[in-house]
Amino acid sequence: MKPNWYMNIDLTGAQEKEAGIPASVLRGKLLSFLHPVFKTHPNTFALAITNEHKRLRVFASSLEELVMLGQRLNPQPWIRDYTRFDAPIQVPDDFSGTWTSFTRYRIPTEKTDRKQGDERGQLRQRRLQTATEERMDYFMLRSKSTSQFFTLIIQRKNGEAPATNCFPNSYGFSVNDRPFSLPDLP
Repeated sequence: MKPNWYMNIDLTGAQEKEAGIPASVLRGKLLSFLHPVFKTHPNTFALAITNEHKRLRVFASSLEELVMLGQRLNPQPWIRDYTRFDAPIQVPDDFSGTWTSFTRYRIPTEKTDRKQGDERGQLRQRRLQTATEERMDYFMLRSKSTSQFFTLIIQRKNGEAPATNCFPNSYGFSVNDRPFSLPDLP
């Protein structure tokens, strides 16, 4: 995919102050609806996290792909009640602004740590500390396959316009072995 078109999705339903629901939980719920569509249409959609905590931005190569996404999601009652989809907008061909990569940041579990003794858990602690210090964005999600809750942490990095196609993961983010950046648009 190439980030030629984008669409903002705003969380408009339960307000955090009124309902006591953190933005990370609402964004996680929205991502739980986006993920199955992204998974069935691999390398079609990329996701950017805007500076507004209640907005996600979806990029696609074409207007038709974003229209299809809206048609797939809008019939869902939660989507209808808690979100608003803006009209798709084309990214200017001559966009010369900044670009940002949104990359999944993995923090190993204690179970996966192969180190023993004093070194056990040190990588996990370093990564947790980095995620906290950099105030990384995160989503609170629940796995449909295992029913376990997990946190998907996203690291922002400055980037450049992609020279080739982008290959997002099934959540719409860049991964370390397939990095790409998206345009920072107002």
